Amino acid sequence: MKSTYKQPFKATFAAMLMLLLVGFIDFFIPTNIQVLLLYLLPLAYISLSAPMRYCVFVCFWAAICWGISSYLASEPTMNHSVWLWNMLSRFILFFTLVSLNHYYKAQLLEKELAMDALRRSRLEANPIMGLRLVCRECDKVKSSTDEWVPIKIWLARDCKVTWADSCCTECTQSKTGTNQ
Repeated sequence: MKSTYKQPFKATFAAMLMLLLVGFIDFFIPTNIQVLLLYLLPLAYISLSAPMRYCVFVCFWAAICWGISSYLASEPTMNHSVWLWNMLSRFILFFTLVSLNHYYKAQLLEKELAMDALRRSRLEANPIMGLRLVCRECDKVKSSTDEWVPIKIWLARDCKVTWADSCCTECTQSKTGTNQ
């Protein structure tokens, strides 16, 4: 599948700068719930703007920023193993959220591609569907190549209809003069 990401390195760099700013804000805000939401914004941005390998790096960066901020802010007496455990759990949280976002984005893209394929197949299966311009004077049809073609030729070429000469019942009766 073709990559749809434009300039993932710039998006990664922007997310890292946002996380540094959030880490600075985290240093001054004592409540963790509000800060968690601030950390999720750059992660949401990067998960929409870059491939997964960049997102893993930014998740790791977010966990480090959060860990350093919490260590410097109010917990210098904390045991180092607890501090490392908190950073690891935050990385797992961030990675899980970014992975889910990538998964749902891939599902949405797959659904859109399937819908486009369905629309194309419907148009290919029935070229008569849709609006066609027909000349009211000579009954020519404007084809998909923007040329005016007699309706019999257009039906034979674009709709794959074959013609056999015959007359309907009414025309046969009017020519022979019989009424049944």
